[in-house]
Amino acid sequence: MAAKKTGGDFAANQRQLNEEIARGDLRRVYLLCGEQAYLRLQNKEKLTKALLGDGDAMNLSRYSGASVTALEVIEMAQTLPFFADRRVIVLENTGLFNPKAAARSVTGSKSSASISEEADKLAGFVPDIPDTASIVFVEENVDKRGKLYKAILKSRKDELGEILECTTPDEADLRAWTSGIFRRSGLSVNGRTLALFLSYTGEDMQNIAAEAEKLCCYCMGRKEITEQDIRDVCSPRIKDRIFDMIEAIAMRDRKKALEIYMELCALRTAPQVILTLMRRQFEQLIKINENDVVIGISFPRYSKHTVDAMTFSKSRGAYTVAITDGKHSPCYDVADVCLFSKSDMVSFLDSLVAPMSLINALIVAVGSRSPDNSLETFKQLEHIWEEYDVYETYPR
Repeated sequence: MAAKKTGGDFAANQRQLNEEIARGDLRRVYLLCGEQAYLRLQNKEKLTKALLGDGDAMNLSRYSGASVTALEVIEMAQTLPFFADRRVIVLENTGLFNPKAAARSVTGSKSSASISEEADKLAGFVPDIPDTASIVFVEENVDKRGKLYKAILKSRKDELGEILECTTPDEADLRAWTSGIFRRSGLSVNGRTLALFLSYTGEDMQNIAAEAEKLCCYCMGRKEITEQDIRDVCSPRIKDRIFDMIEAIAMRDRKKALEIYMELCALRTAPQVILTLMRRQFEQLIKINENDVVIGISFPRYSKHTVDAMTFSKSRGAYTVAITDGKHSPCYDVADVCLFSKSDMVSFLDSLVAPMSLINALIVAVGSRSPDNSLETFKQLEHIWEEYDVYETYPR
């Protein structure tokens, strides 16, 4: 699974937000944005609870959708709270941070110009938000060029506002967080089983949490989750089945491709969605260029799909590296560099010990070229592992 990498920014900002909430050091305006709905929801509820404090829920106002106006938000913010420290205003999925996209999706006559006008009015109000009010914006997509975003960014520098980008954690963070869910339910899961689970769920944390809950209920009374449990309970991602269908088409396996298509239709996946996802897979390949390095790993019986992918990547100008077992490999002719490693042994099974050692050596070599970055990454990983209680503690 190749998760998007956010670096240490999200983790650091999340820790800072948690510390500020614990201290009661709260700000006047917050923006929670990014593709991870789970993180947006968790932080929205956490902030709302902290901002309200012991105040009554009558001091909480919620707005959703593009119909909200700047005037009603400003008037509400200027209204004194009822027997409480502040009034809390939560605005969710208003489109104020991306008027063009909001205008395309909203039903009715509201144009991007009118939404943009409301956003500009709120941008002008951000510096004047009274200390008796806090506004929380929750949006998936934001245009960082907009006046409202820039106004909150400026307030962040003045320590009056905060922006938390709830983007997809990198793979190590995602694995640590997921294993923490199982651990809290008294279940252990090994690395290979966890990888299989994440291959089913994908990177959407809301989907991971939902599938993990199903799996924990299914495995109740046991100590460990198995790969078969995942296959029995979890639903595979539509994107994965799309990839399987593309592979079947590339291999000219018409029967398998049609079977997967009918399976997707049975899951009520619209044909337009299937076509869109197929297009995206091909678009990812098209984006390969001379700035990329493509590594192909192939051993007997040599996947034709791997060879085709390397051939295409080379035609796009990418530098190609093959990890294979010799000059007779079909990858040899299409690779700029070949790294040989034997996989055969006196058995009916091949051994991948040598290839894995070679891959491990490559990782170490790349990491040693930037030791400072590698050290910082491992420090962050240690903090994550400790925070999510990933490993058992034992006396040394």
